[in-house]
Amino acid sequence: MGREPVTITSRRNPVIIKICSLTDKKNREAERLFRFDGIKLYCEAACSGVELVYVLLRVSDYEAVISKIKSHGGPDPFDTPARVILLPERIFGSVSEEKSPEGIISVAKYIDKFHKIATINNNSDSGLSETKGKIIMLENIQDPGNLGTMLRCASALGFERVILAGACADIYNPKTLRAAMGATFRVGTLAFRGCEGADVVRALRAVGRRVFAATPGEDAINLGDIELHASDVFVIGNEGHGFDAELVRACDASVRIPMSPGSESMNAASAAAIFMWEIANCR
Repeated sequence: MGREPVTITSRRNPVIIKICSLTDKKNREAERLFRFDGIKLYCEAACSGVELVYVLLRVSDYEAVISKIKSHGGPDPFDTPARVILLPERIFGSVSEEKSPEGIISVAKYIDKFHKIATINNNSDSGLSETKGKIIMLENIQDPGNLGTMLRCASALGFERVILAGACADIYNPKTLRAAMGATFRVGTLAFRGCEGADVVRALRAVGRRVFAATPGEDAINLGDIELHASDVFVIGNEGHGFDAELVRACDASVRIPMSPGSESMNAASAAAIFMWEIANCR
């Protein structure tokens, strides 16, 4: 074991207050820090080179937690640059966002090398031309669980970047991080601010990408009736509200997943997985 841990016994400690405040997006953005619970996410983050700032351990069983971390291939928190803090069970339980906490909470710096903010000004492509791999675009995906699931699928299927447009959930929301299961530490995102989804579509087309709106509309082309290329981009929208007309017009075409008669539209994350699978199998 490396450095000695710090023990904190008060919920009013300034460090604990700051860590708890990271539940809110405005505080995360102000501090450029995010938090997450659990052994698996700690291991994924540490092994992916994420810069950990604090690691909180439940004092009653922290040695058992460290043993589990090592069995998962993760580094001993005491061997990382993070400040290790031991908390009594009562304090730890009030800080954790899990119903059954595993005994570890991590705080890390924003991953700016993977997750970038972009705007479209003066016909700039905002770096889209530099992205050579597979891309999927998400617009107004407001449910953090859905967003995390899509990030997880994008990572698993080898997508280089996920484009975020409109009012998408925060990638650093604890629910997004939990659903992404470590994908947030591996797959890049490009979040467009101050522009409409249609503007992003036009920027993608300007750098040579074909862009298709994923929509169940009757005038959409059936998936399977179109020859796809690895450079093609599907746009997945909010399952409750769909796309506005301008975005659909900006796309090359609309594509739908054929479904059995009488079926409801698919969950956005499930539909995204199908579209990503089709692109992943293109050469």
